[in-house]
Amino acid sequence: GVERFEFQAETRQVLDIVAKSLYSEKEVFIREIVSNASDALEKLRHLRLTQTSSEDSSEAELKIDITLDESTNTFTIKDNGIGMEKSELIGNLGTIARSGSQAFLKQLKEKGEGSTSTAQSIIGQFGVGFYSTFMVGDIISVYSRSWKPASAGYRWMSDGSGTYELAEDESAEVGTKIVVQLKSENKQFSVEDTVKGIVSKYSNFISFPIYLNGTQVNKLQPLWMTQGKQITDEEHKEFFQYLSQRSDDPRYSLHFNADAPLMIRSLVYIPKNVAAMFGVPHEGLSLYNRRVLIQDKAREVLPEWLRFVKGVVDCEDIPLNLSREMLQDLTIIKKVRATLTARIVKFLQRQAKKDPESYKEFFSQCGVFVREGLVANDPGESKEEIAKLLRFESSEKQSEASTSLGEYVERMQKGQNHIYFLCTTSRDIAQTSPYFIQLKDKGYEVLLTYDPADDIVLNSLESFAGKKLRSAESFSTTGDAVIDEMDELNEDKQQDDTKDKESSEESDVEESDSSGDKLRLSSKQCKQLCDYIKDTLAKKVDSVKATGKMADFPAIVTSAHISTFRSMKKNFLASQQFSSIPLAELLRPTLEINPSHPVILKLFDAFEHDRPLAKMALEQLYDNALIAAGVMDDPRHMLTRLNLLLSHALQKGSPPITSTTVEPEVVEPEPEAKSI
Repeated sequence: GVERFEFQAETRQVLDIVAKSLYSEKEVFIREIVSNASDALEKLRHLRLTQTSSEDSSEAELKIDITLDESTNTFTIKDNGIGMEKSELIGNLGTIARSGSQAFLKQLKEKGEGSTSTAQSIIGQFGVGFYSTFMVGDIISVYSRSWKPASAGYRWMSDGSGTYELAEDESAEVGTKIVVQLKSENKQFSVEDTVKGIVSKYSNFISFPIYLNGTQVNKLQPLWMTQGKQITDEEHKEFFQYLSQRSDDPRYSLHFNADAPLMIRSLVYIPKNVAAMFGVPHEGLSLYNRRVLIQDKAREVLPEWLRFVKGVVDCEDIPLNLSREMLQDLTIIKKVRATLTARIVKFLQRQAKKDPESYKEFFSQCGVFVREGLVANDPGESKEEIAKLLRFESSEKQSEASTSLGEYVERMQKGQNHIYFLCTTSRDIAQTSPYFIQLKDKGYEVLLTYDPADDIVLNSLESFAGKKLRSAESFSTTGDAVIDEMDELNEDKQQDDTKDKESSEESDVEESDSSGDKLRLSSKQCKQLCDYIKDTLAKKVDSVKATGKMADFPAIVTSAHISTFRSMKKNFLASQQFSSIPLAELLRPTLEINPSHPVILKLFDAFEHDRPLAKMALEQLYDNALIAAGVMDDPRHMLTRLNLLLSHALQKGSPPITSTTVEPEVVEPEPEAKSI
């Protein structure tokens, strides 16, 4: 006869939660009951190996059958697994949050039977997955017969309102069949195409075949569970295209297993063609637990800068929320994230050494993401490891040949403490920079960075391999320049002492020695001019000094923070906060003058005899230095001054131009910037 039972009070409460709010998507009920069916089959497979007494024929294929009937609006799933006796139906289905799988594992442990892998392959741990059927069904019927010999068959039925019925049913076969009488608003779950898509999404890699209306739907193999060397290029291509919904090939594939500190199996791909930064959404990886999909787009398992990576991660150690949708332990997710990130970064480092040309193509597309990873660095990530992925042109390499920070460090001079870089738009422009020429003349290698973000990235990095990163404009502020500067001062003092002895009272503007060496200002004259420049420029400079050996440039500005302020100029100049303050006043650089350059000699002459001209020339000299350093706010304010200087030069006449005459370039005036 039919027996009626009441759910326990707490069971009725949880039933209501499951049916109404535990799961965010109704379709996951299919994932849950497919997973339960897989558990039952896994248990029977184990028992076949350890016991012979059962109603089951070992020749029968272990499988899951799903049958849909749109006319009756029903969803039916059947497995030929371990099945349940009457007491198990009451215990497993009548008491929520009591898991048959948990009881089975406990029994295995107590008896010492079975392998760890068999135990771990059973995924049902919470005892509520079955109740997700009440989200979509009015009446749920369960037909089950235990694998044990002479077991009776039973039918369990409930509408989820608080009671259930249990009766013997001889039609029940070994295993379990669940019939869901769908609610009228859930008819889509009786449509074959809809259910096929859901099964493919969540349960494509279940280790048992799943048949939908007689046709197997899970034919793809879980490649991440396969030994890496056994996977062919064609299989990689097919799996990558399945995961990414793309038609191209992957550039790189990384397959790895880890047993400590977590049990992780992962297979990730880097596409051959990656869209621009804003065209790549952060979807993360497909997160599985023993082949069952937990999250299709698990963003938490990878940092955002690795959003170009596609793939799968299967972690058996992840503790799951009741719904298998909410990850319960963020600490473990952080460990998974750290492990994956470190593996991917190390893999890319190896690829860069193994095939530099292919890596160069990768970096041209994905360098923007690597730079982002250095600036928006996770606390658990190593900046230096990510920095090893960066590539730049170098003054020591041919044009378009790239080098890494590590290779730069290997080539550094003995005693050199800094890595120098110059942010510019092209190699040709870099080679005309006074900062580049200054470093090159002193034998220092210079990295050439063409991406505007590199200023921010390298300043954020600060150091690499124990060597500080410095922009070329800050060379004079570094320890590497101290010895050079001391040598210059000693040499200047010796020259001045010699000239003081040999010179007459007649020469007071410029000095030269009897051997015909280049004219240069004396120390006294340098001090006079530097004091004048400092008083005239006032807040625009922090200090002024005379520096020899400065190639063919009359003056440069230097500061340890030029590259930082240049980044500020690019990012914040348009804001009201900075637009009213000249960038040079914020920066306050040091102005270094070349005491032997003709322009400086003429400036000193104007300082003594024509102060208005000296002031105008000085301001132009200062602006020229700002332009060379890339920190000029807006050069259009110079036009009036330049015209006055041209007029003055043409009136007084000038020496013949011996170099090739350059045709003037007509520049259309830009519209005035407006505040928003």
